[in-house]
Amino acid sequence: MLARSSLALLAVGSGLLIGPLSGTAQAASTGTCLPSPLGSAGQYAEFVAESSRRVSDSEGAVAIGGDATLGDPERKEGFSVGSRLSGSDVSALPGGVSLVVGGELTANQVVPKRGKAVYQKLIKAPGASFAIDGPHQAGPSPVDFAKEFSQLRSSSAAWGKLAATGTVRGEQPDTLTLKGDRRFNVFSIPAAELEKARHIKIKVPLGATALVNVLGSSYDMHANATYGVSLWDHTAGRYVQDDYQAGSDAFKSARSKLLWNFPQATKVLKNYTSWPGTILAPNASVALGRAGQGGEVGPGHVNGSVIAKEMTSISGAETHHMSFRGCIPDPEKPEKPDPEKPDPSKPGTPAPQTSGPETPGTPGPGKPGSEDGPGPEQSKQPSPSAAPVGNLASTGSDNMLLYTGLSGMMIAAGTLLAIRYAKRRGPSQ
Repeated sequence: MLARSSLALLAVGSGLLIGPLSGTAQAASTGTCLPSPLGSAGQYAEFVAESSRRVSDSEGAVAIGGDATLGDPERKEGFSVGSRLSGSDVSALPGGVSLVVGGELTANQVVPKRGKAVYQKLIKAPGASFAIDGPHQAGPSPVDFAKEFSQLRSSSAAWGKLAATGTVRGEQPDTLTLKGDRRFNVFSIPAAELEKARHIKIKVPLGATALVNVLGSSYDMHANATYGVSLWDHTAGRYVQDDYQAGSDAFKSARSKLLWNFPQATKVLKNYTSWPGTILAPNASVALGRAGQGGEVGPGHVNGSVIAKEMTSISGAETHHMSFRGCIPDPEKPEKPDPEKPDPSKPGTPAPQTSGPETPGTPGPGKPGSEDGPGPEQSKQPSPSAAPVGNLASTGSDNMLLYTGLSGMMIAAGTLLAIRYAKRRGPSQ
């Protein structure tokens, strides 16, 4: 009887051990990343709720919910769309439409390089040699702008309230440095403080996502003439200033996982500086450059996408086909522990290692141990697959060791009890 009880205890013990391990594996595999955090907007280089006035070009797809004026006959400038779209990119777009205008399109030399254009009504701009050169037609919008922007505004507001996990500080005169050490990093900056920075530097782990919440009703990149935005290039082991062809594949990956969120802004002005990452400003009028007294400011390019209420640009401003590919947790689900930040309150979790205060690196290429030129050991980084991307549940490796040890102890105890009981009873009858 006791022998059977011992076996039953072992069976129950095994069940207790298997349950948490299976649950941990399932949680680690599902994670909390939203599959399409920006919805349909994530497929476009420019996604605008209302009106847009643009010249020059967009290398990706463009969707405008209201009226649009594209090209300028007085300046003899047109507007091209989708030169960098692949066949699969076009096929994935709603209706295969690379240029969507939900209202009237006033056009001068508009050229859809890939895909086709759909609008409510076409108006040839006065003085234009032609309106559109490429496949185009009048018809209903394949994009539900009201639905998409309702979700974008809700997500932007929710992400803007997330607690900051990274540090923001001035390490050098006129330089603002953002540093994070997680797979999903949140930075929170008042717009007025970001305007003061002439140089912005961002450093997060290889393969990590950076969400930069810029809080305030307006942001002017030319307020203090920001001259550059640099990202940490893990291959080069130094900061690299953004430009169209800048950096290694690691740098380009960091650019595609950078999201600038303006949840409160009604105006965002971009100057001549190249801007890496995607701009999410669903309530704002976003201007790529500004014309005024004293000449134009800009144009500068966006190496990412622009999501805005309204959009304007001066001559030469471009948006490039470099869509956001980062991991954003679902704001409606509770945040789970970061796999790289163990929780010391949980059993079987190792205590976090501490280090002394960080010493800012001294500028200068190639200086070992500095931010601009680490030594060989400092430049080694784990591969993107070394840990799940985003705020995923713990992989459970430490807990597995604990459970395995407990299982062995319980099996040994049960076996010992069975042997002792058999000896007391003697040979079976």
